[in-house]
Amino acid sequence: MNIFFKSLIFFYFFTQLAYSQNDFEVSTSYYLTEKDLTLSQIKTVKDFKTSKGDNFGIIDSYCWLKIEIKNNTNLEQNRYFEFKIPFIDYIDLYNDNKVQKFGQLQNFNTNIKSLNNAAFKVFIKEKENKTIYLRLSSSFAIKTFMNNFSISEYESNLIFYKRIFDFVYGILISMVLYNFFIWLIIKEKSYFYYVSFHFLFILGIVSWTGFGFEYIWPTIPNINQYTYGILGNLIYAFNMLFLIHYLNIKKYLPKMLKYLKLFVYIPLIFAITSIFESYVTVYEVFSIISSFFSIAVTIYLMIVFKLKTAQYLFISKIFLLSGNISLVLSELGFIEGSFFIDNSYIWGVVFEVILMSFALSYKYKLLEYEKELEKTKRIETEELLINKQKLATLGEMLNNLVHQWRQPLSQINSVVYSIDSDYSSNKLTSTKLDDKLNNIESITNYLSHTLDDFRNFSLDNKKIDSFKIENLLHEVISIIKFSFNTNKISIKSDFKDRNIEVELNKNELVQVLMILLINAKDAIINSKTNDGKVFISVSNNNQLEIEISNNGGSIPPDIRKEIFEPYFTTKSSNEGTGLGLYIAKLIIEDRFNGSLTYSSLDCWSSFKVRI
Repeated sequence: MNIFFKSLIFFYFFTQLAYSQNDFEVSTSYYLTEKDLTLSQIKTVKDFKTSKGDNFGIIDSYCWLKIEIKNNTNLEQNRYFEFKIPFIDYIDLYNDNKVQKFGQLQNFNTNIKSLNNAAFKVFIKEKENKTIYLRLSSSFAIKTFMNNFSISEYESNLIFYKRIFDFVYGILISMVLYNFFIWLIIKEKSYFYYVSFHFLFILGIVSWTGFGFEYIWPTIPNINQYTYGILGNLIYAFNMLFLIHYLNIKKYLPKMLKYLKLFVYIPLIFAITSIFESYVTVYEVFSIISSFFSIAVTIYLMIVFKLKTAQYLFISKIFLLSGNISLVLSELGFIEGSFFIDNSYIWGVVFEVILMSFALSYKYKLLEYEKELEKTKRIETEELLINKQKLATLGEMLNNLVHQWRQPLSQINSVVYSIDSDYSSNKLTSTKLDDKLNNIESITNYLSHTLDDFRNFSLDNKKIDSFKIENLLHEVISIIKFSFNTNKISIKSDFKDRNIEVELNKNELVQVLMILLINAKDAIINSKTNDGKVFISVSNNNQLEIEISNNGGSIPPDIRKEIFEPYFTTKSSNEGTGLGLYIAKLIIEDRFNGSLTYSSLDCWSSFKVRI
């Protein structure tokens, strides 16, 4: 039963096909000539050869087509004829004693929707035999494969092809916008070259598929003459730039870099010279060489360096190379060609664009991982530097602590001696002993307090504390006051508001203040200022401001930009590490989201902390 129905369906379609072929018969023949013959002259030519469609490749001759049409029906009708491969510069149609001009370098025929202006309409009366002539000339390969349709068939076919390209446009435009916004965020060069290549390709297919010709420049056909040479070569130049930066050729193959750059410079030269003279086959052959070279490089990187990022590029280049080879073989006349073969370059680049986008996504993940790794290493390095500077500050504090303890210890020793003396002479009363012991207790409390300050700062405490700035400054000043007094440097503070309270890591702010105060002391000592002064101003104008000024002279203007750089110091190598101001700025900006700036006026230097 199934066999019967299948046979019936096959018979129906076969009879319909035979019936339609008998209704409307078309036979085509061609004649090639280097001479620019007129229609009357061509009608006398007897050497026309029968053709079902030919690929003549790129030729310098004129190709004449004689199309004989026979309408076997009793109905008059319009038939649409369309070249399957529509890349033809000039098409002159001789029909009913009229000449109509089509082709890529003629104004677009708005009466007939077509791809690249390569379709025409022929009116056939009932039972009429008609002969029409076409004269073709082109800088591209001349391919005479044609379809003929009824009105409904032609419109359906055109809608099908346009939907294909609409789908391609949608994918490409979405991807270029997506990657463009990523480039705006990360500013990675490979993204820029990819977006440029991608954008140029979109411009290219808008031109090469006829959409630009139909909707944008229908009366400026000369644009079609330049778009292939200019856009096609620019696409290959930016494609190679993308490969160079995406695969980091400078790092892995530095000696190969100059050769790869040739595949950038040569297409750029081709793009410029194509304005004056276009060599389509040269461009296409060069694109194949470029693709082979790119594939060889990606294979080498995949095998030798185990570079995973090269895998996507290898596959994409295979697609592009396949498209290029198909197109060149078709252009040279070795294969017949078809709509899909002659647009194989477009399909190849579409696949390459998609795979390159995946490749960029993969690289973006690698970049994010590398940035995270770099950030972790940077934080670890900063922690080491902060701890190194903290040890230096602890050394300074310990030195101050030693000196601060000498006098209280001497006082305790004196009190003990006094007790011993009074006891020996029987003058030690209970009241006098209590007074002396209270004196010793107050001294030991002071020593304990200074020791607690030192211990608190030495602890690796990352806790956020709530504290008053006035109390904190008193603690810091008490630690370093002895060294200031020893060097006859006065230190004064001014609080616009004594109740300023903040929530910060207390130890880190102490470290910053210690760095700035020690820096002020050293500046005064090095300048040999007799009347050294340090002034601390504290205010709260929507943010905490602590300004530490000293009269040890201003920093020379030529080195002010460098004072916050690591390991920069104006001291001798055994006096300073050059990390102090760098660490202070790092803590204020990275940990507290504030700022540390320098200014000067006359002999005064000021460092202002804003948090």
